[in-house]
Amino acid sequence: GHPVSAAVAMANLDIFEHEGRSYCTPEAFEKRGVFLYVLDAGSRQWSLAAPLLENFAAVDPTIIRHGERWWMFCTCRDDQDQDKEGATHS
Repeated sequence: GHPVSAAVAMANLDIFEHEGRSYCTPEAFEKRGVFLYVLDAGSRQWSLAAPLLENFAAVDPTIIRHGERWWMFCTCRDDQDQDKEGATHS
């Protein structure tokens, strides 16, 4: 996969673990999406695991698991003046 770019904001990095692996969803509203990265334990490098949301300028994407569902919360940069938040699940 693609490594995490230096252009991706690491200040609002959401890191979580699942089945012994570490994942993150760095803020990337400039790329208009939410991208899931996985940490390679050997090299300690992040690489792209999957795009989660495309064509959406997500700010502060946060992923949690509740019961059997994964939830993602974020705000849309395009709607910043309207103070909207969104949530989706799978």
